[in-house]
Amino acid sequence: MTLSTSAMLVSLRISQWSARKYDRSASKQVCELNEASLDAGNFNKQLIDKADLKQIQRVVNSARNYHYQNTLAWDHDGADLLPAKHYATYVREIGAYKDEFYQAVDNFVDTYPEILTHVINNLKGLYNSKDYPTQAELRKKFSMEIVVTPIPDVGDFRVDLSQKDADTIKEELTMRLAAANQVAAQDIYMRLYTAYAKAVVVLQTPGKIFRNSLILNILELANKIPDLNFQNDPALHTLSQSIIKDIRKVDIEELRNSGDSTYREDTANDLQFTMESIELAYADKWGIPDDL
Repeated sequence: MTLSTSAMLVSLRISQWSARKYDRSASKQVCELNEASLDAGNFNKQLIDKADLKQIQRVVNSARNYHYQNTLAWDHDGADLLPAKHYATYVREIGAYKDEFYQAVDNFVDTYPEILTHVINNLKGLYNSKDYPTQAELRKKFSMEIVVTPIPDVGDFRVDLSQKDADTIKEELTMRLAAANQVAAQDIYMRLYTAYAKAVVVLQTPGKIFRNSLILNILELANKIPDLNFQNDPALHTLSQSIIKDIRKVDIEELRNSGDSTYREDTANDLQFTMESIELAYADKWGIPDDL
């Protein structure tokens, strides 16, 4: 199985109205009032209350978070790597976010005329009717879509060039694909390491308050590894199963209420041991990076 058949590239593209507008006149007034040069700063108006866009922004944040958690970094025009075995689940979940997004957009656009009745009082002298799109124009400013593209296959590279030039391009493409493939593989280990490092720092700080997500995020990530393991790396599979087994043993409430007991310290030490094991596994494959 080649990389081009085991994975694909996917981009989550989201557009939305910023509800902000640069005001040249207000910028000039602010600079003059403070006796500053006219290029000292810009004044951007908030055209409507941020709360009016809160529902849309919540869906956008959730969709982007899901995309990040279920794809891997890929050095290719901002697209991310999506393992083929996870495609159906990814499309279904993003589809649900799209439905929720467009419902939120519909709700916002429907209430837009009412929202506009309040902006004059809010902005007063800064109000300019030309800053505001019509309802029809407003709806077109929102979109959410996924763009899926295949991973280039060097073996299928055909172009009308001399053999020498074609071979040179193929060699460069092979090197770029190898580098991007490595970035994606490293991303899994880096996410695990980062989650463990955060937990270790918190638990090693006496009295430091934490949320359940500090531990549960590790478990969630480990559960996703089978879907993200596009190389079918047996060592990564074994690591994920070991992490799941160990994290499920952690009693979060006891950890939080351990007081002067050694449970918190012991758990921090166990997590640090696993964190160091992840670092060693990474180093065995690619050497120790600067940020570890």
